[in-house]
Amino acid sequence: MKPTLKTAAFVLVASMLALPSLAQTSTPAASPAAPTKAVTAKTEAPKADTTKAHVAKELIDLNSATVEQLVSLPAVGKKNAAKIVAGRPYKSTSELTSKKILSAADFAKIEKKITVKQ
Repeated sequence: MKPTLKTAAFVLVASMLALPSLAQTSTPAASPAAPTKAVTAKTEAPKADTTKAHVAKELIDLNSATVEQLVSLPAVGKKNAAKIVAGRPYKSTSELTSKKILSAADFAKIEKKITVKQ
């Protein structure tokens, strides 16, 4: 072989050997020993909580709430929930005390958890 033919053959072989390394992705593959459950648990979005505690975090509209939603509030039992429903519609949350549906102490317990939408 001539020196130029040897050089061309060397370049061809070297480029063929380098091609697979250039075609690799930039993100490394997960090692087989890596714990997959621990990684998934950290990256999963929190699931919607439909428990009673979650319901109380949202403001409850006095004009449209069900008896069950009203009972989920502190200091509101079935009797007071029925009174709230019977006193509808409300223009403001403070009407619960002015209409003598709840005491001022009971109203203070739920004041930040209720709203009135019109």
